[in-house]
Amino acid sequence: MIEKLLEYLKDLWRGYGGILGAARSSLWSKTRKDYLISVNYTCEISGTKGTLLDPIEVHHKKEYSHFPELENDMKNLIATRRSLHFWLCHLGNWKSINKNIEIDAQTWYLRIKNRP
Repeated sequence: MIEKLLEYLKDLWRGYGGILGAARSSLWSKTRKDYLISVNYTCEISGTKGTLLDPIEVHHKKEYSHFPELENDMKNLIATRRSLHFWLCHLGNWKSINKNIEIDAQTWYLRIKNRP
């Protein structure tokens, strides 16, 4: 419940002049929720569900700042655990983006799934 409230407040602030980043469209919250439902709230890298301390986040494959027209395109999204989002999707720097996240996510998913 608290997490949903925090996400709502973040989205509200983003929409208000982009205080916490780029301004989001009014459809973003619904798009994010619909995407999470479509992947059953499962990380597409680890294949696991989120937890209270490591929830599932939605990441844009093509960065929103350069491709705002793809903000609500479900094909441009990937669900990751918060702990993986920073390192795999942003390569350890919020200003960076992994342009190969689809391939990397599939590779790591298979590695994790088939580990000994």
